Amino acid sequence: MNTNHQVNNWGKIVAEAWQDEAFKKRLIADPSAVLTEIGIDVPAGVQLRVVENTDDVVHFTLPAKPPQGELSNAELAGVAGGGLASGLMEALGIKPQPTNQPKQPEQPFQPQPQPRPR
Repeated sequence: MNTNHQVNNWGKIVAEAWQDEAFKKRLIADPSAVLTEIGIDVPAGVQLRVVENTDDVVHFTLPAKPPQGELSNAELAGVAGGGLASGLMEALGIKPQPTNQPKQPEQPFQPQPQPRPR
């Protein structure tokens, strides 16, 4: 199953969970079983957890540190801005497919200062 198909499946899962409370409860209680039922292979030994954001609680996932040195800007963007399914894709061992965009020279990541709230 390719990456785009996995992402599309995740979008469908989210939509279904928003519309069907019973499905959402099953997804939270046993995500591996639900994903397997809809054709997403979950590798043996991988534990999945589904949590739901609320108006008062927002969950952030800190990805596992990659085994090799520093991340390139492109890799960092894929981890930080990979969308809802990036953690799922990582857990399932799915690597993003390369884009047809020309490769930019690698530069170290430098956080941008954020404006202070007034």
